[in-house]
Amino acid sequence: MLEKRAVTDGACSGSVGGWAFKMDGTVLSGWMPNTTNNQMELYAVFMALENCPSDAELKITTDSQLVIGWLSRGWALNVEPIRVLVEVILEVARLKRVELAFQWVKGHAQHDDNLVVDRAAVMQTKYGWQQVGRANS
Repeated sequence: MLEKRAVTDGACSGSVGGWAFKMDGTVLSGWMPNTTNNQMELYAVFMALENCPSDAELKITTDSQLVIGWLSRGWALNVEPIRVLVEVILEVARLKRVELAFQWVKGHAQHDDNLVVDRAAVMQTKYGWQQVGRANS
């Protein structure tokens, strides 16, 4: 089974959220309006999964204990958007035959890749929305 590794993070400022992940040396990030930090943490995992090939093990490093609890420990899902995101992630992983594994790292604690994706997610909350409607900018 192919093994892939991704580092994920989410951020939110006001109601503008940013997500980012790093896989195979490449960082991808984006933003979303009217969201929360926890939704962006999960969306970063979703986007890493979307970019992972089928029939693989995806080892995700995250600073969110909630993400790990929701996706691998069956923690209670009391908020509708979170429950839906968790269900979608788990179903996509099942359909792609991707095994999810998680490693927790303390946020902002000198884990180089965590710092990189944190900065990318935060930048999306500040500037990502300004790119809407701009071609090749």
